[in-house]
Amino acid sequence: MEKPRNPNVENNSYLQIRISKTLRQEFLNICRREGYSGSGLIRKWMREFVESNSSTNSDEKENSHLKK
Repeated sequence: MEKPRNPNVENNSYLQIRISKTLRQEFLNICRREGYSGSGLIRKWMREFVESNSSTNSDEKENSHLKK
């Protein structure tokens, strides 16, 4: 299940994406069935993606002068 909300963190920014109605509906149906919040899952995936790529990005910036 999803982590409890942190009252000290404000979710005050929005990201709009375009997806098919079918994909959206299937995603929300699965979330409801499994007891997840769709937006909570997306935020979790985004945090994990940023965390797993943040060290790679800093390494790439440091070595960018080596790339052609």
